[in-house]
Amino acid sequence: MSGSTTIERLDQCGTFLSFTCGIHCLAMPILLIALPLIGLEVLLDHTIETYFIVATIILAALTLWSGFKRHRQHVAFILFAVAVSFLLTGEFFDHEFHRPFVGFGAFGIASAHYLNRRLCAHARGCGCSDHVTKV
Repeated sequence: MSGSTTIERLDQCGTFLSFTCGIHCLAMPILLIALPLIGLEVLLDHTIETYFIVATIILAALTLWSGFKRHRQHVAFILFAVAVSFLLTGEFFDHEFHRPFVGFGAFGIASAHYLNRRLCAHARGCGCSDHVTKV
């Protein structure tokens, strides 16, 4: 498996995880009622959510950095930074609007992953040697 294929798969995984995190956050009012009824209340643990957010941020940072080395565009990092600020604000500072902040942050990270994949595909396909680096 080549390095670019591994990064592409990690980017796809990061998109999926970020999107799933966003769905989790926005669906939480329903989950608060349903999960205990089916014996899955462990998924409501705040510690698990914090670990999930940290893993999402680390995975995104690694794949975005790898993509940046190919396409040399900052826009995915900017979107990532805004999304992380939403995530951290919701997770650690604003308890009243926790779910919307974390949900929007997760969708923002998923969007940064998607944008990164698109930029990498464009950099590979256009043959422009000024912004494509050899890996």
